[in-house]
Amino acid sequence: MPLSPLPGRLAYVVGDSHPWSSGSYAVRVHRVACALVRAGIEVIVFGRPGLPWDMAPTSDDIKPELRIDGVRHVFLPGSAPPGASRRDRLRHAETALAEAFDIFRPALVLAASDWENAEPALNAARRWGCAFWCEQFGFWERVPGAEHPGFADTEEAARIRANALRVAQAAQGVLVQSAAMREELVAAGLPPSRLHMAADGIPAVPPAPPRAERLRQRRALGLGARFVIGHAGALCPEDGADGLLALLDRLVRAGIDAALLLPAPPAMSVPQTALAARIRAEAGRRGLAERLVFAARPPGDRATGWMRMADALVLPRRAVPATALAAAPEPWLAAACGVPMVSSDIPPLDEIAAATGARLCPADDPEALVAALTEIAEMPPSEPVFDPDPAWRWTARIAPVAAILRAACGGAGTARRAADRVPPAPGGFDLRQLPQVALRGVLTPAMLAVLGPGRGLPAEVRAAGERPIRLTRANILGTLATAAPGLFVIDWAGLQDEPGEWSGLWGSDHMRLNRLVMDACRIALDRGWRVQVIGPVDRARAPLFRTVAGVVEEVAPQESRR
Repeated sequence: MPLSPLPGRLAYVVGDSHPWSSGSYAVRVHRVACALVRAGIEVIVFGRPGLPWDMAPTSDDIKPELRIDGVRHVFLPGSAPPGASRRDRLRHAETALAEAFDIFRPALVLAASDWENAEPALNAARRWGCAFWCEQFGFWERVPGAEHPGFADTEEAARIRANALRVAQAAQGVLVQSAAMREELVAAGLPPSRLHMAADGIPAVPPAPPRAERLRQRRALGLGARFVIGHAGALCPEDGADGLLALLDRLVRAGIDAALLLPAPPAMSVPQTALAARIRAEAGRRGLAERLVFAARPPGDRATGWMRMADALVLPRRAVPATALAAAPEPWLAAACGVPMVSSDIPPLDEIAAATGARLCPADDPEALVAALTEIAEMPPSEPVFDPDPAWRWTARIAPVAAILRAACGGAGTARRAADRVPPAPGGFDLRQLPQVALRGVLTPAMLAVLGPGRGLPAEVRAAGERPIRLTRANILGTLATAAPGLFVIDWAGLQDEPGEWSGLWGSDHMRLNRLVMDACRIALDRGWRVQVIGPVDRARAPLFRTVAGVVEEVAPQESRR
């Protein structure tokens, strides 16, 4: 019997996320995911297939599943061979996502741009048979320096625009971050009724620690200057990070005891790591090495402690086509911290400044930025205070679209936990087997089926001398569906030494194998089999064990093995 989607479960397919990045894209993903979870939606964030292995292919410290602030993240190894064409990469990504959806069974797929991330998710959602939405983060063809200046006018940029529009037109709904982005998509031909605003807002943050504690924290980082400037954006040229050292130099030469705090690049981000190296080298040449500190900025709204170590935060975002439509989450967080903020006077930063009281300077005008920071530096230190209009709070601004998404994926899914274990087939258990099921604790099962070596079988089973049926990928479903119900044992402990054809069971990169075993458990339970797993099962090595963990008995292997 085909499995059906789980009501209330949403698969959020993204191209970048924490903990592999601290940029605006990853911050936005985390904030949206957390908001949807708080709205009662069960969210699973899927990194694009291959993330993060393709960023650090030799790393052995990558967990295929983790939780960040209560949000579940699943990472799917990519299977496209090196040097594969774009079309082949997209097909491999679609296959990986389709297999993942077979296992996790979302009721709705939400894919973030760009189109190369969203198109495989769209096709996989169609194969799985659930609704599809997309989220527009920006317009990739407008990114400055994307291959070469003037890229927006090339044929490749036109193809990117056409593909992005095609994916958006296929979606039942599209999330947008700003009014300008919405107008752009309407002008491109998308119906306004399918465009839903998911604008950033001011997050709720914990109270600021006393100034003495903040000073202690920054001294521990080596920030001994009287006036510390923190970068509120991502470590990238578009956010002006490469021009901040020249800004610091001018302030120091003007007699201000200043230092610069920049976010440390994630270990796997090659572009950010390269930019950090160039900035460090420049600091050495200018004699500012002791006034420059790179410190890891925690993901999401936990970055408040990092931001509050600064006396002023800057976001000198450049006025380029790519930044004119895409909002940035960092200024909202900076405002919530109560730290004085200076940013470029460009859309949509000007809209954010109107709500948060941030100071605006003309874009690409270092003199205006120096003047604004000098004014802040000359003010007496004060405790961070910010009391925003409740309408600008993130929870208020995301609530309408969260309600729409909750309805689109079938409500909050109050019964999903029971369904997630193994959904019963029509008719439930075979009533003829109930007496045997009731006496399982005292009677030796009449039938024994084993997946794996079976060396650690329970003592009562070994004493009965039953000859087990060895389950293979070819016979497992037929055996459990037709044989007289007895004991179905999955020897996880033995599979660690002799995996055979079951290699990769309950790992995130063997979805078809996991689907097979999940179906086997469903059939076995439907027919009255008792299901045991000889463990213990290491959840870090077997993240998909949770798909059956609620309905199987996890037992320790017997010391005496046959």
